[in-house]
Amino acid sequence: MAGAFTLPRGAAASNTDLAPIFIPGEVARRLAAASAALLAAYVELHGRQLSLTVRRSVASTSWLHHKEPRGARPVCDLLAERLGRAEAEVLQLAEDSGRRTDTAAVSSSAQRNERGFGAGLLLETGAVERNLAKIFREKIKVFGAPVQFTQAALLGSIAGVGLKSLVECIRLQTLGRAGLQQLQLDCHYLRPLLRRFTGGRSQQVVDSLLDEVVSAGVERALDPTLLEPAVLDRILSNMDTGN
Repeated sequence: MAGAFTLPRGAAASNTDLAPIFIPGEVARRLAAASAALLAAYVELHGRQLSLTVRRSVASTSWLHHKEPRGARPVCDLLAERLGRAEAEVLQLAEDSGRRTDTAAVSSSAQRNERGFGAGLLLETGAVERNLAKIFREKIKVFGAPVQFTQAALLGSIAGVGLKSLVECIRLQTLGRAGLQQLQLDCHYLRPLLRRFTGGRSQQVVDSLLDEVVSAGVERALDPTLLEPAVLDRILSNMDTGN
């Protein structure tokens, strides 16, 4: 038949010889899935380092017989340092997404005002119970949620892994009054440090997780007495000046 397509001699028709059908939607779905898996693995890699640091620190602290807090524990600066290493990588990988990169340059008094925000939220509302209810009502998820490819989302997710580990570890401890106040002081100190790495939604998640850490400590404390924000600021001010 004229015009008919004929195979070369000795060749057999086979479905495997035909090029695969290109389906844009399916390709896009697979690329998105691969991208999400890579981002999740990256967050897990750095998050595990923070988690290990947190677990070792909690295990080595005598929360029940702790002395009166005189400053934030060294682990707080260590967490910020390790998150800074991740930041150096993320700056080269992802676009800026409105992160608060100017926090490092603000005055110490402004930083203390930021630190007081979380403690004030716990104390000025008059109830840790109310804040705890808010946390569980919002159901903020760190694990399992897709990570956006932005600086704030990546760094916020990494910080979230470490803070979630801290919550889990504290829930296995029994704290005395001074131990709880030390935990509160640590979170008060960490708040502005971690805000430097985050922005937008990720900042809200980190702030809420810091509040959740303190709330977990209150639940596990024999004497759940927290310090006033002004007292926390004074302790950290004396710590900055070396007094």
